[in-house]
Amino acid sequence: MKMMIDDNDDDDEDYDCLKSFYTSVRKKDGLYYKTSSMKSICATIDRFLRSPPHCKQFSIIGYATFTEANKVIDTFVKDLRKTGKVACVVHKKPISKQQLQQLYGRDLLGLFLHAMLVFLWLLVFIYFFLSLSYINILSYPFLKYCNCLFPSSLSIPCP
Repeated sequence: MKMMIDDNDDDDEDYDCLKSFYTSVRKKDGLYYKTSSMKSICATIDRFLRSPPHCKQFSIIGYATFTEANKVIDTFVKDLRKTGKVACVVHKKPISKQQLQQLYGRDLLGLFLHAMLVFLWLLVFIYFFLSLSYINILSYPFLKYCNCLFPSSLSIPCP
């Protein structure tokens, strides 16, 4: 289905088009989308219309003219949930204390990861510190003779 939403005063046609699209959109197998998928379809259409080359100045989610179309999708999804054509939200069981202890015990969330991150940031800091001021560092007397830290192209000749 091709939708054309213009900036002109034909807003009645625009939200009628949106209403018919919202009520007729389905998966390839003919089943209806879930509530979150319907909301993400609306957000995707809005993002598509606001991005180049379309660059529309209005939002189909927040624009006052399209509130009727948005109400249609909300009531449509509610009706689908009541009739059982769309499954309700299924919540997962929370993580137990034993599972959390297993995660911390395997060093997935433990102190080892924290220590690695601290060490990584230290290396990043040293790298940028050396790359920004390597000439000043090379002028220090104790680093002049250390060829293992710096390649020969960066070393300063001895005075």
